[in-house]
Amino acid sequence: MRLFLYALLALVLILFISHLPGHPLNWDEPWFFELSFWKAKVGYAKTQMWQVMADPNTKQLVTHKLFIKLLSLFHALNLASIYSFKIISLVFCLISAGLIYFYVNKNLSKNAALFSLVCFFTISWTQLLGFTSRPEFMMLSFSLVAYLCTEKFIQSEQKKFLFTGAIFSGLAVLTHLNALATMAALFILLFFHTKYKLHAFIFGFIGAFTSLFYFADLSSVGDFQLFLQQFTHDPALTKTDRSWYSPLLKILNEHQRFFNHGEEAALSLLAIFCFFKNKSKILVQHKLLIHFGLLNILIFAAISRSNAPNYIVMHYLFLIFLISFGFNEAITTYGKKAKVAFSGLFVLFLILNIGASFKYLKRRTFGHDYPQELVQLIPPNSRPMITANFVYPLIGKFDLTGERLGQMKYGNEEGYELNFDSWYRIIDERKNNVILLDKEYTIESHRFLFNQDTKLKLLRKNWNILAHSPRYILAIKNKEN
Repeated sequence: MRLFLYALLALVLILFISHLPGHPLNWDEPWFFELSFWKAKVGYAKTQMWQVMADPNTKQLVTHKLFIKLLSLFHALNLASIYSFKIISLVFCLISAGLIYFYVNKNLSKNAALFSLVCFFTISWTQLLGFTSRPEFMMLSFSLVAYLCTEKFIQSEQKKFLFTGAIFSGLAVLTHLNALATMAALFILLFFHTKYKLHAFIFGFIGAFTSLFYFADLSSVGDFQLFLQQFTHDPALTKTDRSWYSPLLKILNEHQRFFNHGEEAALSLLAIFCFFKNKSKILVQHKLLIHFGLLNILIFAAISRSNAPNYIVMHYLFLIFLISFGFNEAITTYGKKAKVAFSGLFVLFLILNIGASFKYLKRRTFGHDYPQELVQLIPPNSRPMITANFVYPLIGKFDLTGERLGQMKYGNEEGYELNFDSWYRIIDERKNNVILLDKEYTIESHRFLFNQDTKLKLLRKNWNILAHSPRYILAIKNKEN
């Protein structure tokens, strides 16, 4: 059995590694690159590309603070690049995998721990986010340490674990505000599973104090007012998000995170099967993890701004442990029918998640695959409008405008419908005199920019079209007489 698990893990790791070269850019990666660039250069995060709530040079106070700070250090050390930022996430992905392996090995068996790694690296979101410069795995790593230390404190009453768990829960919040759910879940866990309720409040105080560093860059009343404005007027929020009944609605809709696509549904169904098949054992032997996992799901649903499926990674320990427990039972106590059911669900999980990984990663392009000859044609002191991938060669050299800014400011309520005239309003407002676009990084509603009608409209508006191919547009505004 162990040889089979090593072989299966090797195959999954080969698949994971094969996706690393040419791993495509996520929409948010250039934005994080820009925020961290300015954090290193001027001391605070800002964005020229996507700012819709204030002027382009205004502080961006609602960000993933610790994540952006870490990225800014790479800028300060002249180590910033697409690859280096992706490697940061890869390191935290591997740390998360190691922590889950450690926990399963400690509580179940070596075979189950190996199986947990197979599950971890098979999940499509690991394949997608494991080499994407986003904060999910950094947040997960800190949250896992926080849980492991908190569980150890409940079992041993050694206060060093209480303090360490609280600090890491605060670090998770500094990485991403969604980690407030983990902090709250751990507080409740301590309140009901320790003899002295004071321990829960000590945990809460230390965790909250650590997370207060989120506000370290608010140096005035004006900064605090700007923070409130940005937080309450975030374009990602909907009217429902601001209503008093929003948390209840989001809890009722949380199933969409776990059943959003076939790959998440297969993972969730396998975990549910393993829970109900083994509930009499698992509720007794591992009640702390079960209570924490369910609390984390409910609170995360209530406070998160959407039920986006990528945040299923925050429930990895809970889901993967349930499946690993089921595997452990399948090879020791299950009857024939239960083994067949488990095996069938696991094969479905493998097929759908591996298939989804290929679907998501089929676009084998980096942001730095742009033609250098186009970039070099941009005149000095220009104000280019660009697609996000051109942030990497142009940041700090020009006053940039993001191609998506028009969609964010002048789209309809859903923020997508846009035509040439409403898009061109941004160019007039920002006084852009260069347009440099890559079709690979435009959203669907902006594909009209690449048709001949747009080319003719730009020519009529006195633009010189230097490139207009199926993929690239480079246009420079002629100087007016």
